[in-house]
Amino acid sequence: MQSHDTQLNRMTLYQFNALSDAEKANHIWDRGQMAAVRYEPETSFLLYHLGSFYAEVAYTKEVNKIIAIKSFSNTGPLDSYLMEIDISEILDHL
Repeated sequence: MQSHDTQLNRMTLYQFNALSDAEKANHIWDRGQMAAVRYEPETSFLLYHLGSFYAEVAYTKEVNKIIAIKSFSNTGPLDSYLMEIDISEILDHL
């Protein structure tokens, strides 16, 4: 029988989506690897990698409160983070 900890490490997107918002946030903080950050005028977005899927946490800047957690396994939503990647160091070495 698998331990609870092992099950959390192998959580699927479907299992993650079945969690409450508080459980999702805890899972992200405990198991997620921060991959990127992007900013809009009123909102900050933090992207986390969680093994077989990603989670995006949206914060309101005004009160630093989570306003949404979106999860996905396809790469399309990652496009909005591409403009935030600084490749100037790489270009300087070409």
